[in-house]
Amino acid sequence: MFFDQLPLGPAQLAGNTALNYDAWQQTFGQAWAAYTISGVTGNQTYLQQLIEEQLPSAIQQYGAGWQPAFGPIAYKEYPDETDTTADNVWFVSHNPSVVFEDGNSYSTYVVSVAGT
Repeated sequence: MFFDQLPLGPAQLAGNTALNYDAWQQTFGQAWAAYTISGVTGNQTYLQQLIEEQLPSAIQQYGAGWQPAFGPIAYKEYPDETDTTADNVWFVSHNPSVVFEDGNSYSTYVVSVAGT
């Protein structure tokens, strides 16, 4: 997949637990995780099941403590088509303790959308 070839892509981070990202990099990683099933074809039910299975580990690659708070949702305009990808994927992730530049830790929510 194209996205696996870019820096910070899921393939580069798989199994690498030694990486430490600052708050902004973690936020970007959450947004990036919305593309976890990019390029995968199937009906909406299949894609929904796939993103539900893969998202928790995808968002945790960008920092410890991240969990899905809402969603994920895989949307297709034509949900029964099996030869197309999801039109959109979105979710909200939460981390109760992200350390920001000021050195303080804050509860943080990120809204992530993979659009068309």
